[in-house]
Amino acid sequence: MPSPQIIQTGQIVQTLFTPKQVAKAIGVSESSLKRWCDQGVIHMKKTAGGHRRLPIQEVMRFLRESGHSIVDPAVLGLPSLSGQGERVVARSRLMFRDALVSGNEEIARRVLYDLYLSNIPLSQMIDQVFAAAFEDIGNAWECGQIDIFEERRGCQIAQKVLFELTAAIPYGLPNAPLAMGGTCSGDQYTLATICVEHVFRSLGWRATSLGTNIPFESLKLALIRSKPKIFWISASYIEDIDQFREGINSLYDLAESMGTALLLGGRTVDVELRKTLRYTAFADSMQHLEAFAKTQYVSPQPEMPTGESQGNVENE
Repeated sequence: MPSPQIIQTGQIVQTLFTPKQVAKAIGVSESSLKRWCDQGVIHMKKTAGGHRRLPIQEVMRFLRESGHSIVDPAVLGLPSLSGQGERVVARSRLMFRDALVSGNEEIARRVLYDLYLSNIPLSQMIDQVFAAAFEDIGNAWECGQIDIFEERRGCQIAQKVLFELTAAIPYGLPNAPLAMGGTCSGDQYTLATICVEHVFRSLGWRATSLGTNIPFESLKLALIRSKPKIFWISASYIEDIDQFREGINSLYDLAESMGTALLLGGRTVDVELRKTLRYTAFADSMQHLEAFAKTQYVSPQPEMPTGESQGNVENE
């Protein structure tokens, strides 16, 4: 039986696991795990030889929805004590903040995995733990309580563990709508647009962040060529207010003519500036983004296995 390919940091590399590996991870018998596969409780794939294989995205979905404990997280490449740690959101915010400031990547990773496995929506995790922790860190930096290197190191750790966690989120179905966006010229902040991309993905959308510091003409070209259902602009920094206003309004006119919703968000877009801008919706938080996204598309439930999965099943 193949062993899982896992690196020391806990990052998930292998994407398919055997029933025996998953059974060991959650402390149940292999026969029970196989029965759940055959009943469609856990959706699986089959190898050419008829062996059951479980995608990590499906294993994570099952763990979130069933509430099963994880007795051996290392089997799945998860951080130590995943699913057994602190799951109270307010306390998780403090743990995550302290882990980022101290450079403790393992604790930061464990906090996010614990929250995710306890079935808390990704949008809530980002708003109440991820973004809230960075608000605390920003205030501490402004007051001289932490150094700039600690803030920047925390950003790098946060970005890394978020990417690892969201690797376990299924991609949208091929016929799911596309959401796309990024930041405008002069705005180099990466975390916000990355978080937007992952929240859309967690809702079943196909989502692509274009990155940061993109001229409006390039944003228009991306809109024309890709024709997304929602196009987002994350504004954490505005280099030139007049150019930003002109660019957003021009982008909205193009989006409206194509039937695309322009979603705007960001801490620098205050109430007075909003009055001069045209957009379809404004998201003050990731939970606002989620609410708007659900008015545009409701992700279907995964299809149950067909008779094909009941066929020639071998040992695994």
